[in-house]
Amino acid sequence: MNKTVHQVEKVMNNNNILVTRRTSEQKGGLFNATVYKAKVASKAKEGVYYPLKTSNNVIKDVTKYGGYTSIGIAYYSIFEYILVNKKGEEKITRIIPIPIYISQNIKDDSTLLEFGKTQINIKSNEEIKDFKLKYKKLCIGSIIFINNYPYYIGGKSGDTFYYDNTVQVILDKESEKYIKNISKYQNWKKENKDGELWESITKEKNIKLYNTLVEKMNSGIFTKKKPNKFEELNIDEVRNNFNNVSLDDQAKVLLEILNLLTNKKSIFDLKLINIALGRSRYNFNITSQSQFSIVEQSVTGFYEKEITIIGDKENDMENNNS
Repeated sequence: MNKTVHQVEKVMNNNNILVTRRTSEQKGGLFNATVYKAKVASKAKEGVYYPLKTSNNVIKDVTKYGGYTSIGIAYYSIFEYILVNKKGEEKITRIIPIPIYISQNIKDDSTLLEFGKTQINIKSNEEIKDFKLKYKKLCIGSIIFINNYPYYIGGKSGDTFYYDNTVQVILDKESEKYIKNISKYQNWKKENKDGELWESITKEKNIKLYNTLVEKMNSGIFTKKKPNKFEELNIDEVRNNFNNVSLDDQAKVLLEILNLLTNKKSIFDLKLINIALGRSRYNFNITSQSQFSIVEQSVTGFYEKEITIIGDKENDMENNNS
């Protein structure tokens, strides 16, 4: 009983916002239903296209008969192995996406290891040894730490995976109130395209919020977030671009900058101030990272366990929400 009370008090006194996401093995469609021609599939890397018929050894050759793309993944697995070549030996840690159509047939770790080996591309003068399963199921939406900053892991694109910020943004009450105001205005504007700008939205308030959001990127834990757009948003040229657009467009830009911090959505648009952005991605080969770990959470977020993949294991945490 005392342990439970202690845990409740710890959570109540904690300044962090507990946010959890449901994570589970992905189900559903195995691939995109669109059939791509052989000349398109032949140029892609192995595993990108799914055969039209797997039961026919002739037609299953996608380089000759084409296939389906956008193969759905059930989860990621992390493997560790030694790559041997003329330069010597190198320990590699790699994340490998496990397609839904493959996961249905994986009954044990040995089957998963066999599939993992087939996904490693090596040159003719290279070989792999000591192939090990480091982490079995890393589901989309799970929390990962990369170089000591927390992210949600997303889907894949080519040889990379997407990731999004997990840290909840806390702003002063005045900024929060103004953000709600411009958000309501933008929603209202969609239904009232010819409506006039609200009097409550001013250039002075827009500039003040711009400064607040940009400075937030350069403070506290956000300095570790990658990519960090503080330098780009802080230069005079971009600030002048913001000052010169209409108040209506300034409101749009402010909500997009907020999204850079919160990752409420995965698509960003700062073309109005001449900044190009895309969703953040990392390579599946995570060997070069100084730190990489996975956080396993309880449903409520009260309890967490951090599994270190790369880095100092002394930082592992269990039953901790601070």
